[in-house]
Amino acid sequence: MTRTHVRDASRRLILVLSAIVLLGTTVQNLRAQVVAGSISGTVQDTTGGAVPGATVKATGTATGQVVTTKTDATGLFKIPFLHIGMYSLEVSKEGFKRSTFDNVEVTVNADHGLGIIILEVGQVTTLVEINAAPPLMQTTQSQISTSITTTELATFPAMDFNIGMDAMVYMLPGVAGTRDNNRANTNGAAFSVNGLRGRADDQQIDGANNNDNSVTGPGMFVGNPDFVQEYQVTTDNFGPEYGRNAGSVVNIITKSGTNNWHFDLFGTEGNNKLNTLSNTQKAFSGLHTLPIQNTEYSGGAIGGPAIKDKVFMFSGFDDESFPAAPPFPRAV
Repeated sequence: MTRTHVRDASRRLILVLSAIVLLGTTVQNLRAQVVAGSISGTVQDTTGGAVPGATVKATGTATGQVVTTKTDATGLFKIPFLHIGMYSLEVSKEGFKRSTFDNVEVTVNADHGLGIIILEVGQVTTLVEINAAPPLMQTTQSQISTSITTTELATFPAMDFNIGMDAMVYMLPGVAGTRDNNRANTNGAAFSVNGLRGRADDQQIDGANNNDNSVTGPGMFVGNPDFVQEYQVTTDNFGPEYGRNAGSVVNIITKSGTNNWHFDLFGTEGNNKLNTLSNTQKAFSGLHTLPIQNTEYSGGAIGGPAIKDKVFMFSGFDDESFPAAPPFPRAV
């Protein structure tokens, strides 16, 4: 191979690698619109005057992620593209006491507005801890979204037996079952929102399309809450990043690991040796013994830091087995 050919091949390789990096950056920025959240607020002094140039630092409780920004000329700040989870916030400027906020929750595609933050005149080494409850009214966004966290998913009793994450949606106002409209686009329980047909629901996983466009339902079924960090449903006043469907947007955010190792296993078993006849089987089916059958659902998950504060891992599995044919009574 001549030097010219080697040089041309090197240039092509550099162009390809540059395109990959650019594409990856672009995809990450687009993905962050519906996977990440933000924190915003206004910094003022005790007289109500704006405090420009104040340093605002957000630190992730679970991952140690640190993001900083400065307030603008009017005292406003916004920290975008934050991974979902809990954060502590610190606001400081020379000549003022530092203020800190604990347990600031960031949810997917939502802005946590802290309102007005007051800095008192004093030494920056003096710390003022603020533990006020978050505002009851969302003042920075008009869309109506409900976020259900991993703790709520783990304790919700209706999430057993791999029935799908959409079992949570019936708790929300404006949601009803589709009844005989079986063409619902759903991850489990069929539902409709605000009177629109169930087919108008948009299913997403980590901000990516999860709709089966040819028939119905999601392209990938998620039934194990161990895999889910947040389950969010947007039912009205959709943001500009949404536009596929008019009914609702269901966004399932998967776990990605934290600085603490976590491991769990679970299993459920149902068979004719452990179960008993139901009242319906006794009264209407004429059964005296339970039909031979066996169902099993099990799984597990593990997550933790590969490199503390930098790289995290998460993995899991689940398995379900059930009879392929209807159960049949044992011979008496």
